Amino acid sequence: MREEEPLGSYPGYFMKRLRTLFFISIFAQATFLSGAQADATRIEALEKEVDTLKEEVRSMMVQQARPSANPGIMRDEWFGSFEPLYWYQRTNGTAFAYSNNTLVTTLPLKGRTRDINFGWAWGFRAGLGKNISFDSWDITSYFTYFRKHSSKGTSSGQASTLIPLRGSVITQGGIDRAKSSYDLGFYTLDLELGKHYFVSEQLSFRPFVGLKNVWIDQKQIIRYTGGVLGRNTAHIKDDCDYWGIGPRAGLNSKWHLGDGWYLGGLFSAAFLYGFFDIEHREKVTPSRQDRVKLEDNKHRFIPMVQWRFGLGYGSYFNQKENYIDVGIAYEGMYWWRQNQMIKVYEYTALRYDNFSEDLSMQGITFSARLYF
Repeated sequence: MREEEPLGSYPGYFMKRLRTLFFISIFAQATFLSGAQADATRIEALEKEVDTLKEEVRSMMVQQARPSANPGIMRDEWFGSFEPLYWYQRTNGTAFAYSNNTLVTTLPLKGRTRDINFGWAWGFRAGLGKNISFDSWDITSYFTYFRKHSSKGTSSGQASTLIPLRGSVITQGGIDRAKSSYDLGFYTLDLELGKHYFVSEQLSFRPFVGLKNVWIDQKQIIRYTGGVLGRNTAHIKDDCDYWGIGPRAGLNSKWHLGDGWYLGGLFSAAFLYGFFDIEHREKVTPSRQDRVKLEDNKHRFIPMVQWRFGLGYGSYFNQKENYIDVGIAYEGMYWWRQNQMIKVYEYTALRYDNFSEDLSMQGITFSARLYF
């Protein structure tokens, strides 16, 4: 018998081994490529998770540095406010007569001017706003209403006379009696976008920007009697109505004292562009000739500032679903060049100018705000 040859001597055996190795190599490469592709997908997903984590960490660091001080900011919460105002108002350029300690109206003169007796009056401010979850902002709208009537009357003494300061028809003579009244109608509509946040454990700021819309109506009526007028009466009536709109920016602040108590402050400024509707009338009764009627319309830029400082208290209630804030503050406003009434200073040529005087208001502001 012939002895069997080793298996390795057959060519078919080697071919089978080569095919086996080829398939094993192909499978290994496919497995490696599949694993590499899966690893690349996982790496890409991890990179996205890392970027998201970085953004969250940065946001947390910003919030830790400037945490929100706005009550109820965790949800889009509405709030309303009501503020009774007890203010003192004054307008420059309203003097209507001056006295002379003799019966003549020529030099030398010695006396004092007579002006409106301005006083205190009530008004109110009402607001409605909403907290916005985006970056802890809030948007608020306010409406302010304030009206004031003021007047003053004066008479000459036995050895003195009054000299008119307004109008043109009797500027050359003295009178016995003068009376003037002044009416103010003040209405504003404000829109604010602000962000209230802590800058330290006891101090928070709320910077804001917005628009201010204002209507200011002024009227002054003066009556002169006696003296060179005899039994007649001289009437002078001035109207100055203004509407304006413009940007406003400011800063609220709170110094937190503990247990809900705080000292609050505000400073803001606005620059408004608006329209003046001005009218000046004069007449002497019963004359049909001594009469004047002038109208003056113009556009002007008007700046203003507002400030407030006071004490307040805030607290949660209804299982911390609502928040109430009450306070009292001293507040002021100053409006430049608001009184544009006409001043006639020469009757024969009827030459005139505008007063261009300022208006101011200040007083006590009570406040109550409810988050609901």
